[in-house]
Amino acid sequence: MKKQDGKPEDGVDNGEAPDAGQRLVELVAQPKSAPVIDPLGPVGPSPDPRSPDYAHVPAPFDMTPFRVTPDALTALARWNRFELQTPLVLVGIRGATILDGPPDPAGVSLSERRVDHRRFNCVLGIWDRMRDRLALFTGSTVPNHLFVREQFIWGAGDGIANQLPTGLYRHEVGTHGIDSRAPQFGAFRMESRIAVRRALHALSYEASSPIALTRPYDNIHASGRSTDQTDFSSAGCQTVRGWYDATSGEPLHDYAKLRDAAGLNWPHNPAQDGLALDYMLVTAREVRLAAQQSWTGDTLRLRAGSSGNDVASLQQALAARNLVGEFDGRIGPGTVAALAQYQAKSRQRTDAIATTETLRSLKI
Repeated sequence: MKKQDGKPEDGVDNGEAPDAGQRLVELVAQPKSAPVIDPLGPVGPSPDPRSPDYAHVPAPFDMTPFRVTPDALTALARWNRFELQTPLVLVGIRGATILDGPPDPAGVSLSERRVDHRRFNCVLGIWDRMRDRLALFTGSTVPNHLFVREQFIWGAGDGIANQLPTGLYRHEVGTHGIDSRAPQFGAFRMESRIAVRRALHALSYEASSPIALTRPYDNIHASGRSTDQTDFSSAGCQTVRGWYDATSGEPLHDYAKLRDAAGLNWPHNPAQDGLALDYMLVTAREVRLAAQQSWTGDTLRLRAGSSGNDVASLQQALAARNLVGEFDGRIGPGTVAALAQYQAKSRQRTDAIATTETLRSLKI
């Protein structure tokens, strides 16, 4: 089995694979005997109490429509101590679908969905903070089920697939899959070393799933599909429904609209490479509670990308317990791992998300 890592010597995932789309074609094309009952069972979401995305959220799954607005996103950023730095922010909303209606930059109607790693059950887009405008599109923030299954089968020795935890990250405009057969120019690249989850013990991502500190290149790019069907091309990347014209390379469908909302040119202007955008990834359930102003209990959440005085206090408290992370007032991969270790030792949920209760247990 050839590793999917882009740089095997570093043990990193390449967002995964530099030619994940071709690998996906190979997986789908493998001979299949029918009918066959898969002894591993289906890839799917973990129950909320075991989920790193939902265990901390004080509300159950609810498909009631809600309207996401810049105000709701601003509230979430404040609760999570996300210090946004860029005027345009990439937004990922995990477990959501866009409801029918005319485009409205002041707000978009959504409904919560369960991710299944097969269909587009997420939303991605651009939040223009200076103009209070939103542009959201159909996509996925989770890896394709075929890569999740392959990771589970081959185990920890191969960096095949990952799931990006909710949090705040930084992307830059650049080429996705630069060494692949079909590079996507003017995509959104992640270069940072971060903490990701791997499905090694179950065909789902759980709070107990191992955390890998790596450089996964979880880029934001076109999905490889233009309709709501299975097998979007992702082993960890965040994908927006759409593709590129086979001849000209021109972006198509929702992905083209996302690039337009980000102010990117076509034909691609290399001078735009390196443009930085924050990427705020949250769940639809959190967005709904913020939009409806119905969050019960304390709203503080410290997770990947959080920064400020609360984070500095958290890092000091973890270091006092010999749990080494960063000491820069920002939750990076080391702090994510240290927080999860503390939660495990103190028999708390191991989602690497600190609440007021977590801070109290650390005597902060």
